[in-house]
Amino acid sequence: MRDLTLTKTRLRNGSWEGLITSARSRASAPALRVTHLDQPVDGVELTEDPTAGHWTVPISSHAISDGVQAFLIHDADTDSKL
Repeated sequence: MRDLTLTKTRLRNGSWEGLITSARSRASAPALRVTHLDQPVDGVELTEDPTAGHWTVPISSHAISDGVQAFLIHDADTDSKL
């Protein structure tokens, strides 16, 4: 069973945003690895919403450009794609 789930929530002002939820209780934010064209995307920081039990993961506008973009988001602990 996969522990983490990623759900896209919005694309606004050039920034993509998703929610990370966990199937189990966590004391800290999950470790993620984000890549674009096999290169790491810097500056991706999770924000926790403790009352809702999830984390927000933003991809800022500096990493997004015209055309189709594919960002891979991995659980860094298990190396599984979200």
